Amino acid sequence: MPSFAKLRKAAFALCGAAAKADGAGSERPWGAGAVLRGILQTGAIPCVREALMLFSARLGCYRIRKDSTRTQKNSVMKRIIMLVTVVGWMLAASVARAQDPVKVDPKHYTVEFENDAVRVLRIHYGPGEKSVMHSHPAAIAVFLTDSNNKMTFPNGKSEMSSVKAGEVQITPAGEHLPENVGDKPMELILVELKSQTAAK
Repeated sequence: MPSFAKLRKAAFALCGAAAKADGAGSERPWGAGAVLRGILQTGAIPCVREALMLFSARLGCYRIRKDSTRTQKNSVMKRIIMLVTVVGWMLAASVARAQDPVKVDPKHYTVEFENDAVRVLRIHYGPGEKSVMHSHPAAIAVFLTDSNNKMTFPNGKSEMSSVKAGEVQITPAGEHLPENVGDKPMELILVELKSQTAAK
């Protein structure tokens, strides 16, 4: 009875012969020529059945590893595509949030005056109207009408406020989405400060 080493050698020879034939495309991996060469090269003629059994097991493992590698590559590619997509969305959202309100929402924001130190905006919202997410530098707000508004922030939180006509507020720099939740128009003047020195 041949040793396991000989059986193993026979099986590997069969595997190599079949793989070589498969790569050359000259004959099928399971063709008689490939099998016969493997047997003759190892001198394991009495062990043909055992060798073929070992060869079959090895071929099965090879196919499993090949399929596993392909699956892993597909998984990595999917993860890369998903990551790029998410990063793209995040960048797009960040840019959108940092937009100038005069550019992204000209319906509600108009420039009344501007120089190197300040920009003066007139803001007007009809009842129930809201803006889009945008940003302002530090500013001074002068309310021309009573207003009931809702401010939504990038983190999803929101806050309600009621202001009387004539009130003046200092507003910090930041991003928000305003909404007039009252049943009357809301109007105010916002003086945006262009530098830290001006803000002080």
